Amino acid sequence: MHTQVLVAERNRANEALVESEQRYRRLLAATTDYIYTVNINHGVVGGTYHGPGCEAVTGYLPEDFAKNPLLWYGIIHEEDRPAVLAQVERILLGETPRPLEHRIICRDGSVRWIRNTTIPHRNGGGNLVAYDGLISDITERKRSEETLEAERKLLRTLVDNLPDYIFVKDTASRFMMDNVAHARALGADGVQAVPGRTDQDFSSEEQAALHRAAEEKVFRSGESLCNAEEPFIDAAGNRHWLSVTRVPLKDAQGEIVGLVGIGHDITERKQTEQALQESQERLSLVILGSNDGIWDWNLTTNETYFSPRWKSMLGYEDREIENHFSAWGRLIHPDDRAAAMARLQSYLAGAIPVYELEHRLRHKDGSYRWILARGVAQRDSTGKPVRMAGSHMDLTELKSAAERLRKANIDLQETQSLLVQAARFESIGTLAAGVAHEVKNPLQTMLMGLHFLSHKLPAPDPDVALTLSDMRESVTRANSIISELLSLSKVAPFEMTNEDLNNIVRRCLRLLRTQLDVEGVTVEMQLQKDLPAIRLDPARMEQAFLNIFVNSIQAMPAGGVLAVTTRTLVVDADPAAVRPAFRTFRPGQKIVVVEIQDSGSGISEADLPRIFDPFFSTKPVGIGTGLGLSIAKMITDRHGGVIEIKNASQGGVLATIALTAEPEEGLCNRNES
Repeated sequence: MHTQVLVAERNRANEALVESEQRYRRLLAATTDYIYTVNINHGVVGGTYHGPGCEAVTGYLPEDFAKNPLLWYGIIHEEDRPAVLAQVERILLGETPRPLEHRIICRDGSVRWIRNTTIPHRNGGGNLVAYDGLISDITERKRSEETLEAERKLLRTLVDNLPDYIFVKDTASRFMMDNVAHARALGADGVQAVPGRTDQDFSSEEQAALHRAAEEKVFRSGESLCNAEEPFIDAAGNRHWLSVTRVPLKDAQGEIVGLVGIGHDITERKQTEQALQESQERLSLVILGSNDGIWDWNLTTNETYFSPRWKSMLGYEDREIENHFSAWGRLIHPDDRAAAMARLQSYLAGAIPVYELEHRLRHKDGSYRWILARGVAQRDSTGKPVRMAGSHMDLTELKSAAERLRKANIDLQETQSLLVQAARFESIGTLAAGVAHEVKNPLQTMLMGLHFLSHKLPAPDPDVALTLSDMRESVTRANSIISELLSLSKVAPFEMTNEDLNNIVRRCLRLLRTQLDVEGVTVEMQLQKDLPAIRLDPARMEQAFLNIFVNSIQAMPAGGVLAVTTRTLVVDADPAAVRPAFRTFRPGQKIVVVEIQDSGSGISEADLPRIFDPFFSTKPVGIGTGLGLSIAKMITDRHGGVIEIKNASQGGVLATIALTAEPEEGLCNRNES
């Protein structure tokens, strides 16, 4: 019975041992680590044993190593063989070397990293008889280490080549790491000279305290402190401004162990901001002290700044005009808009070098103000305008003063002309009165005597008869001149009535119908219908037109065309009414214009300034008296009108008479006293 018990226990022990051995083998087969043994015979390496795990690591079976004792050394990476052999030599010398990490070439040709740990075995006499080893596959760890090392080098390269200051500190504000830029700014002899030191080792107490206070704030709150603007004085004594961000550095348990800082140099930006602020302050003072309006236009967004003065000169409060380019466009006078926009575009396109524009802008009260705009464009690298700024100057009063001065000069010239003319007419009047007394009566006596002789003499000799006829004609002409002189100097009041100027023109041409036919002159009339009535002296005005018509007919001795046109115009509004001759009329005043054009040879430019002088004539001797145009001008002037005679562009002479359709009271008798 006892023997049976012992056998049973032995069997259970053997089964347990077999089960344990199988478990061990399964474990070895499943692990990437395995055990090997190298036998030593009298100091010489002998056979080797590699455990079951060798296949998982090397790809070779244990029996492959048993068959070829040198196989192990054959799979060692060529570059690592010297180190492995050195380890074996140290073992043979009785040392227990530290584990060695090296590469092997697996059966499939791949390269793996292993950790080779060796343990020597000695016999009772102390002689080395073998050594055991443990092979651990560390390929994945090595790859991770290589990746981490590459990343570390990349990070270090990046950090050291950034211009920003980068540093790491512990909770005692000691530097743990920094980059080249920061070390250089601190004055340290390279990045390796910074770790373990503090700001007090490199900076003033004031600057170190400033940094320490910011760092303590991060340590207390556990939150990042971003973009804090701080002064910084480098090792050379140069003052900088930094934008510093500090981020808490935590360990695996979330405890703060330090911080990471990045400082970006913003010195140039701060200097620019300071310069801009000073410039804006100066500009503000200039704007406040200037009477001009200031504008600033962003061409990309069309947003426009109009200064309060810009708006107030048009009668608006600052809030009443939006700051947009379209606000200016809406205020431009309709007649100026096209020209204003065209000039602006020409400047922006580079077609003109300077932007200056006189235009009218609508005032809040509905009137228009004359504005002088000046501006300069800012362009990008391609020459494209991106911004434009300038000023507005109110020219309204200056324009009004200039207009008043211009009209005053015209009035002065007219007054001088009238005074000269009056002096001439006064002289002529005095002469006419003397002639009437001293010459007219003898002329009448001579005419009566010639009449008596021509009727009482019996059949006079033909030569005598011709002589008497010539004498009668000469005396008659002299008498006619005396009559015209008296008419020119007469100051009797005009008899004013409301008349249609077309009717006066037609009556004059009917009176001259025979002379027109004889001279071969064709009349072309374009008389405006419904011409407004004009207050005038019909007889005097007929005399003025007759004198002009006769002059035109006499200028076409070989025949021609006499063109007569009447029309109504508004001064300065109609293009045809914008001419120097009409400056005596008020802008916006309605006038009636008569234009008389012949197809003759015209008048020399040298003679034009004298055509209204009494007794001046370009006609041959014996034709006319040289008083016709003088009388026509005197009559027109006393009606408050203007008369202009000039050479027409297509040939001949163009005579223009303009009379107001809205006469002012007393205007026609202004020269009677």
